[in-house]
Amino acid sequence: MNWPYDARPHRLDETEPGRSREPMRDRPTRAESRERTGAEQQRHEPELPESMQWAEYELLVDLYKFYLDLVLKVLAVYFAILGAIITFVLANVTKEHVVAYALLIPLFMSLLLAFAAWRGRPLVDETRDAVAQIGRKMHVTLAPHVEILEWIVGGLLPLVILAALLLAGMFALLLTHPPH
Repeated sequence: MNWPYDARPHRLDETEPGRSREPMRDRPTRAESRERTGAEQQRHEPELPESMQWAEYELLVDLYKFYLDLVLKVLAVYFAILGAIITFVLANVTKEHVVAYALLIPLFMSLLLAFAAWRGRPLVDETRDAVAQIGRKMHVTLAPHVEILEWIVGGLLPLVILAALLLAGMFALLLTHPPH
């Protein structure tokens, strides 16, 4: 089997000249690959055949479409649940004060969604960069607008944090000053 020099498996005692005797990695870490310049990446990464580059480009575009679809569906479900619970609480809080605790559900959902947006933002940037890089290699004139997903995920974080703060304030207000 012919392995490209970067991808072939290494024995633990095999080292490059001038390097320590630590085992060599098959692939650089994510941080190391971001630090490489374009010329270094071209030198270290073997050129894929054009059909494989198109397949990779299609995969990345499909991945972008999946992420955009997923984010929009999650937002629709989040706001549907948020609206339903707030409506339920405001309609029934005068009858039973315990329904104010139902506000904790969208509060925790907001915090979870804020965490997901915070952690997902670098991944969206990575997808955008990969689509742009392969698009340039393939001389694509019109690439998908991955920045739309970037705007949605970027705007999602302050939006759900604001929603969490408003829910916490509403919960505290209903507990300290229950309506009669």
